[in-house]
Amino acid sequence: MSIFAKMIAGILAFLLWLFPGSLSLRTMYQKQIFNMQQSVSAVVNAVNAGDIAALEAMMCRNIKDNVEDLSSKIGELIGAVDGEIQAYRIESAGMFTENRRDGRQIYQRGFGVEFTIPSGDYLIAINWEVVCNFAQEETGIRYIILYSGSSYDPNTVKLAEIMATEGWGGWHD
Repeated sequence: MSIFAKMIAGILAFLLWLFPGSLSLRTMYQKQIFNMQQSVSAVVNAVNAGDIAALEAMMCRNIKDNVEDLSSKIGELIGAVDGEIQAYRIESAGMFTENRRDGRQIYQRGFGVEFTIPSGDYLIAINWEVVCNFAQEETGIRYIILYSGSSYDPNTVKLAEIMATEGWGGWHD
């Protein structure tokens, strides 16, 4: 995060301290502190380290509360990557945003992480809820899928999937 971005985040944090009920300030703060590169790097590091707890910590509350045997599902995803990810490429895969008249807002970013290891090409598709200004605990990963093959491979096979029960790319309360 640049010095300017840190200053903005600090100012927004201070304003949120003064006005804790401000949904618009919370939205600006959540957007400011999200860093796609750092988030993807954290996912890759967790996969490389086999760190189930770290990946689980990145999940939204809905996944944590509603996906049965979440630790095992995360273990399956991590275990399906047969080698260490050394280099990867991030591709933006769209976004979803919705603003309600009462000031509530959801903003989600989708992205793909493509990488090659000795066992082959892989793609991790992630949908990350960046802003949920009325339920902060819902920010985080709402959807993560591991595929063998790249996004350009017609023979891509889904190896593991973890998704919020409410899905992604839509409104949830």
